[in-house]
Amino acid sequence: MTGSRSLSARAEQRATEFIRANLPLTEVSGTGILLHCASPSSGLTRLVPPGETPYWAYAWPGGVALALHVLVNPDTVRGHDVVEVGAGSGIVSLAALKAGAQGALAFDMDPLAALASRLNAQANDLMALRTTTELAALRLELKTDHPDRRPVVLAGDVFYSDETCARMTSEFDALVESADILVADIGRRFLPRDRLQPIASYPVRDVGDPASAPVRDGWVYRWLAP
Repeated sequence: MTGSRSLSARAEQRATEFIRANLPLTEVSGTGILLHCASPSSGLTRLVPPGETPYWAYAWPGGVALALHVLVNPDTVRGHDVVEVGAGSGIVSLAALKAGAQGALAFDMDPLAALASRLNAQANDLMALRTTTELAALRLELKTDHPDRRPVVLAGDVFYSDETCARMTSEFDALVESADILVADIGRRFLPRDRLQPIASYPVRDVGDPASAPVRDGWVYRWLAP
């Protein structure tokens, strides 16, 4: 994970107005969380640079599974500092705050994701959410002087290509001695299964699945040291 970008104040204001006007708040089933989600009429190409994917504009299945998991098992995060990696919409961070996390930092290198996470936090009255696009800030957040209250790293849907799998595996291997790491996915072929201990599954739908499609298993895994 390298590099980051930022939005000018003017660009952020325009993006805020666009998201509020074109991405209606939608409750994610089972979570009680509202997200600004894209619809076919949202016209995201007017906001998102060519060649980029607005991951932040959808409730991805791994993130939904992980959000459900911390809400069903609040002791997973209660009283802990939480960092969400590849946050997108910020749904997992928001669920962690609802479940009693000490604090939550949503990390995503896309500045539109950081903005969307903050807008979603406002919609859910979870203003303790913080965001960053800087890897250095993420690593600083994970330094702790409280060995009895390890930080919790949460990541949904981050293993979607060979490249991201290699990058995330390296990052999580470097963090696993100092943080508890939970990841979630619907079983993509890039998953590093030798690092994953399955602990729960939840019925979810993938982005683009029609209402008539069968639900999928969204698996939550604990990251294992190499």
